[in-house]
Amino acid sequence: MKANKMLIMLAAAFLLCACEPQAVRKGRKLYKKYYQSTLEDPASFKVYKETYTMDGKYKVNWTIDYGAKNSFGGMVRKTDNIITVGNSIFVNGDGKTEEEL
Repeated sequence: MKANKMLIMLAAAFLLCACEPQAVRKGRKLYKKYYQSTLEDPASFKVYKETYTMDGKYKVNWTIDYGAKNSFGGMVRKTDNIITVGNSIFVNGDGKTEEEL
């Protein structure tokens, strides 16, 4: 009985994730790739909270509350506003494409 409930919960979670717009899935991968290429210690990257809104079909406005270790080994927490459009990411006015990351 417990196994059936667990399977139902897993299936429901999978379906909810699968319903997410493609621009959101792609944007999430893109901002994670951005942080992996810019942080001092990419392995320490942790997202505490992410929120997003969509402008049209392709543009996603993100607010990312995250933490990562700095060059001294201390954990620093920040909030960034990011825009993703297709293969491009805009962080504080700097536009980069996925190929540039």
